[in-house]
Amino acid sequence: MAKRIVIWGTGFVGRMVIPEVLAHPEFELVGVGVSNPAKVGVDVGTICDLPEIGLAATDDVDALIALKPDALVHYGPTAAHADANIDLISRFLRAGIDVCSTAMTPWVWPKMHLNPPN
Repeated sequence: MAKRIVIWGTGFVGRMVIPEVLAHPEFELVGVGVSNPAKVGVDVGTICDLPEIGLAATDDVDALIALKPDALVHYGPTAAHADANIDLISRFLRAGIDVCSTAMTPWVWPKMHLNPPN
């Protein structure tokens, strides 16, 4: 059975990953979340320079959680936007949904947060 995936973020990394998820038989892309109001309602294929796939991007976190995905793959803004990232990620975790995020590097390597490279 395919893992049901929600991806949050359609920046550089998200647009690279979405086609791979669509092509992988072990994943089912059930939702895509965006922060940019201009992308809300836009077909995810269009956002990724692909043919339309019949799935519109949304900024409605509750609607994405209601899809009951197996996991959220979060490519949100950088750790500079920590409060928004933590709020979003926490909502999925509280709903019992696994989360993988590239946005919160200081959680992985706390010393980086204290002494960022120049």
